[in-house]
Amino acid sequence: MTISYEPVTASELLGEYRPGHSSLFSSPQHTLLAQGVGDVVGPAGTLRALSEQVRLQGRLVLGAVPFDDPASAHLVMPERGRWADPFIARPVTPDGQPRPW
Repeated sequence: MTISYEPVTASELLGEYRPGHSSLFSSPQHTLLAQGVGDVVGPAGTLRALSEQVRLQGRLVLGAVPFDDPASAHLVMPERGRWADPFIARPVTPDGQPRPW
């Protein structure tokens, strides 16, 4: 897996997002674009077993873990990950139009 930390904006990562081939995650602190599937985390019967499996397999895991059934979790380790700063909301004017920078 390759993780890049080169200077890039969240908008640039969004422009590179391709449904079905990449995942985009944004939080108040960071934006992540993950591409490809390097490996798939196998099923586990408990959250503890799933957590241990993830810890042993890699540094970056994406997917979903249901609240009531960890065995149906879907987690993958991407081939590539790129990080950026978070998206920044542009202020708007009273008429709802974006304010120029």
